[in-house]
Amino acid sequence: MLHGFRWIGLLPFLIFTSLAWSKDQVIHMGQLSDPHTLNPFQVQTSDSAFISNNIFESLVVVDADGNIIPGQAESWRLENNGQRLVFTLRKGLKWSDGTPLVAEDFVAGLRYMADPSNAFMMASKLKMMRLVNADAVLKGEKPPSALGVSAPDAQTVVMELESPVNFALSLLSTTAFPLPRQVVSKFSETWSRPEHIVVNGAYLPEKWVINEKLELVRNDHYWAADQVGIYRAVLYPLAPDTELKHYEAGQLDMTRSVVSNRSQWLKKKFAGELRIQPMPGTYFYLFNLDNPDLKESSLRQSLAFAIDRTLITDRLLGLGQQPSRWFAPAESVNQPGVESPLDAGRKALLKEGRAAGQLPDKLEILYNTMDSHRQIALAVADMWKRNIGLNVGLRNMEWNALSDELNKKQFAIARMGWAMGDPDPCFLYIMFTSGSPMNQTGYKSAEYDRAFNHACYQTNPQLRQQSILKLEELLARDMPAIPLYNYTDVRLVKPYVKGFPESGQYPYFRIQDLWLEK
Repeated sequence: MLHGFRWIGLLPFLIFTSLAWSKDQVIHMGQLSDPHTLNPFQVQTSDSAFISNNIFESLVVVDADGNIIPGQAESWRLENNGQRLVFTLRKGLKWSDGTPLVAEDFVAGLRYMADPSNAFMMASKLKMMRLVNADAVLKGEKPPSALGVSAPDAQTVVMELESPVNFALSLLSTTAFPLPRQVVSKFSETWSRPEHIVVNGAYLPEKWVINEKLELVRNDHYWAADQVGIYRAVLYPLAPDTELKHYEAGQLDMTRSVVSNRSQWLKKKFAGELRIQPMPGTYFYLFNLDNPDLKESSLRQSLAFAIDRTLITDRLLGLGQQPSRWFAPAESVNQPGVESPLDAGRKALLKEGRAAGQLPDKLEILYNTMDSHRQIALAVADMWKRNIGLNVGLRNMEWNALSDELNKKQFAIARMGWAMGDPDPCFLYIMFTSGSPMNQTGYKSAEYDRAFNHACYQTNPQLRQQSILKLEELLARDMPAIPLYNYTDVRLVKPYVKGFPESGQYPYFRIQDLWLEK
């Protein structure tokens, strides 16, 4: 009996092991868009981050329950009262070209990320984790070599922090990538093109046809290649309606999204395949505060409070999204029984009947091309027309073009989403700090910056909650953006796709953890 019990217990593992090396394990997946880059230090979108996290691996990674687990580092420890992080690499790590991967590659990666000449948006995370000299390096006051990271030997990476930061490891899960120095020295800025790139993750980009597909194949030099379930992944950039047709025809095993205005039909037709999971993040409308028509915070407040968020989440979306009561997701703000400043502002507007002030002749909402974004923009424009008499135009474009418009500040109001890599709300609040590369509104407030530093590095839980509330009050007062709703991750997954997280706090998964049982 005991022998039989062991056999049953090992059966799923044995099946997975036999499948893991099969080249028949090919998964076809939808994506919202092509990644704008394969450079892991340059990502700006969730789709690019997903690709990046499958072809590169950081020192640590985050699992579906939000836990930090070993990645390229087999272990780590804290020293100097939490101001020093020491990582020990796995033995025998290699790049996809077979070159040994050493600690100095991680040092080079962080210095490359911090180099202000590269102007990487995510570099501000190094400042957020208080890596020694990160602020001075990002400002160009010190060279990247002054960054508080070193490699005392080939197996050890050491990071020095200015003070303990309880979410430092979470930040490192999306920043501490190694740099393939042997490729960068040869190809310079073009090192991350598919024909040149060398990676350290479970998959290697094999073929990329823009607007058609990106093919990833298992990296046989990955440290856990024998545990990789899917041999090849083919990702297609598709609009949700097109994606649905491909899924119904059996041409896709998993979608990236769903058609938002058919929620009840989806729930009925795909009851066992529709996956809805919470995702820490907020859907925003950003204001360009450099636009003279939007200088007055009273106007921005009136625009924010004139929107019926519940109508958007319940009637237009209907897939678990929640109306935003806070700028950061409610569960991360953690203010039970406290009225949010946004709710208080709405009540004051209704009670006092505050006017919007001098209305501009017309404003424009800019959004990236997708039907759900269009439907939301139409609804918001109608609410503004009916509630405060503002005329609003709409303009749409593909994501990469919209990103350029945001960076150039060529917009009045623009759609943006911010998905957090960690439940800590400071991952969202940093996007409103002065000088942050993630701040695309032009909002600058010394008061907010001080409040951010006080809240996000506060070690006393009760004082931290009070400090977080202060941040929310300042954002509701100055209104650099309008939070509309909190995200969910919604997709269709075929029943034969195994390994997809059935539950968990976050929709994080890696292709390498999946396998097919057709």
